[in-house]
Amino acid sequence: MTILKVGGNMDWFEVAEQPSSIDQLPPVFSEMKKIWEEDPEKNYDRIVESLSPYIGGRFVADNLFDWEHYFDDVSDGEFEAIEVNVAGIDFSHEPLPLCKVEAVFEVPLRKGVSKEDVVDWGEDELFSAVVFYWNLEDFEDLDLTVGDHSGCEAYIL
Repeated sequence: MTILKVGGNMDWFEVAEQPSSIDQLPPVFSEMKKIWEEDPEKNYDRIVESLSPYIGGRFVADNLFDWEHYFDDVSDGEFEAIEVNVAGIDFSHEPLPLCKVEAVFEVPLRKGVSKEDVVDWGEDELFSAVVFYWNLEDFEDLDLTVGDHSGCEAYIL
């Protein structure tokens, strides 16, 4: 099976639905907000390191027209990121902060489909399949995936 590596990034995403209070979140969120308010640049590395485990990425092929002809339908066309890197946190929105993030996805191609076939089909549209989210177990009733963002792109690696 051929695997297509896709890189994707999103500028300053906010979630579709927010919890009602930062106090409902794990205590690290309140701690990181406090040091962000003190000096976001000085505390950048600590904030990113502390909150990165809560960020996930997924390539959702179903967001692409005709995806079944190109990508394997294993796991219903949803592929978790193999690598997620947080590039920024901004607590001007809360309780969950804005997040700038990038990821790498491995997407299996259907038998007989090549990287060039995907490029010809619609490399420019791959960004529609890139989804980021906050991974918080206690909030299954809320949509913690991207609700809005300042830009998204995807590219074949």
